[in-house]
Amino acid sequence: VSDNRLSMLKTLHNYCKVDVTTVPGKIGVIPLHIAAEHGALDTLKTLVGWGADKFTVSVPYKWSIAHVAAKHGQTSVLQWLFETDLKFLRMTISKGHTPASFALLHEQRDALKLCFDFGYDVNEHLTIRDGDESGKMTLLDLAAAQGNDKMVKWLRKNGAKVTIQSIKLSAEKHDKKVMSKVKQPTSRTDKT
Repeated sequence: VSDNRLSMLKTLHNYCKVDVTTVPGKIGVIPLHIAAEHGALDTLKTLVGWGADKFTVSVPYKWSIAHVAAKHGQTSVLQWLFETDLKFLRMTISKGHTPASFALLHEQRDALKLCFDFGYDVNEHLTIRDGDESGKMTLLDLAAAQGNDKMVKWLRKNGAKVTIQSIKLSAEKHDKKVMSKVKQPTSRTDKT
């Protein structure tokens, strides 16, 4: 569904009367999500023009096309989505992630910067429901919980405020790393 396959989609849609806007793939991902993943903006616009719902979510993961674009760093797709409707900026999925937090988790700095450019506050609180990284947290807290020092530094340069929680999460992640490297004593039974 990349832009170089757009002519094939147009043929299927216009001449063969195939509804290519809602056909799920093998794992339930619809063409919109595939186009977003690959940055195929012309294809995405064409599919939406044919009636595809740009707010639909993928079947297996419940991700929006904004989340997919953020994960893969497709800034042209994100920009178009944000310009079309700012709801995409703060759209959350079941675990509480926004496109900005997805960009953070996948180290897509350009996508994250674009979120900031469109008004996402670097210190905004998210309610994350995802195992160890659960609760109210900022992007800095999330990066600290992931042990992602590079993103922590980058977020600080972009105005993220250090919180008690981010310090605690960073220390916990650091302690886990240290403890995983410490050899555990082996027990030996003395034979006499």
